[in-house]
Amino acid sequence: MSTEEFSVNCFNCKGEVNSFKQVLQYILSENAAVQESQTIELSCGCTIDFPDWKIDLTTGQCRIEDFAGNVFIEFYDEELISEGDED
Repeated sequence: MSTEEFSVNCFNCKGEVNSFKQVLQYILSENAAVQESQTIELSCGCTIDFPDWKIDLTTGQCRIEDFAGNVFIEFYDEELISEGDED
């Protein structure tokens, strides 16, 4: 399956973003794995520590912010549109 590539501009550095990588880091304890950190690395080179995803399920509009509320990227994802409760 091929996907059509597109890009958006990073609000932080104004660079082009056409991909990102999300990294979750865990610490293992005797009884559980505890999430220590979460980072998103944008293809423009910017890094978002402890990202906050703002997703509108009616429109599919996604916005990724850092923990301080600074917006890094916005994009549209039609797969996130809610079509009501499916039983």
